[in-house]
Amino acid sequence: MPEAEIDGILTENARDASDRRQRALLCFHFPERRTGYDRRSLESSRIERLLHHISIRDGLAFSLVVAVVAANVIDVLYTGVLLQRGATEGNGFLHYLMGCMGTFSALLIKMLVCIAVAVFVWVLRKYRSATILLVAWLIAFGILIAYQTYLFAIR
Repeated sequence: MPEAEIDGILTENARDASDRRQRALLCFHFPERRTGYDRRSLESSRIERLLHHISIRDGLAFSLVVAVVAANVIDVLYTGVLLQRGATEGNGFLHYLMGCMGTFSALLIKMLVCIAVAVFVWVLRKYRSATILLVAWLIAFGILIAYQTYLFAIR
């Protein structure tokens, strides 16, 4: 019988010595892996179910990403035509870029940033925040294109 064991019970010193785990010098912590959807809740709202449906269907998420990029292309084309007709850019940052670099370069940068963000959202499509961003982004572009169509019609 070992000295540290008394009637089948380890003494404090023996437990500390035998149960000590070695800690690694480098420890990597992975980011949160939960997607944000509560799969246990049967009474989630329609919006939550829609967002979850979008996030688990790759084809649907991809088509929404393509729709956002297409809406951005339409926005850039409308912006270019309206600027030629005498309108001014309402986005202050893009207006500044147009003053510094020219209209074409600024609109090209806008397209590249949109594509980069769309790829980022596609990579993170399983997460609730990315799906909300994707849907909100598409709604915002829809409103913007409707407004630009109105401006296009009255000018």
